[in-house]
Amino acid sequence: MYQPQAELATGLVDGVEAFVRWAHPSFGLLAPAQFPPLAEQSGLTRMADSPQDAAIVRSTVDLAHRLHLRVIAEGVETHAVWELLADCACDEAQGYFVARPMSGQTLAAWLHTIGRQTMIGARGGRWLVNHL
Repeated sequence: MYQPQAELATGLVDGVEAFVRWAHPSFGLLAPAQFPPLAEQSGLTRMADSPQDAAIVRSTVDLAHRLHLRVIAEGVETHAVWELLADCACDEAQGYFVARPMSGQTLAAWLHTIGRQTMIGARGGRWLVNHL
């Protein structure tokens, strides 16, 4: 399975995450959702409603940039969160708002369909959100 990543400043799809599968010796092939949680859930999904969560996300993005790192926000599900992340100068977004995970064959067709057009561009006035 693959999930596209879009640049927040332009809305262009410029990356794809390939979801791994873990071949567990007793339980067989496990999807990422079945992995044990490695960290507490971020405030990303609540940042539109919580000034505290928004401040944490903004501070995290700022810290990463001061360390010369690019930031990919995972789990972006709404336009409101997309806009808040763009205002924070976050670099990339990934999540259901951009596109749901899809097979390699579906991804190839989806990328062909959108071409080099702006995927999500409220700032540019173009909307091509594709919910598969």
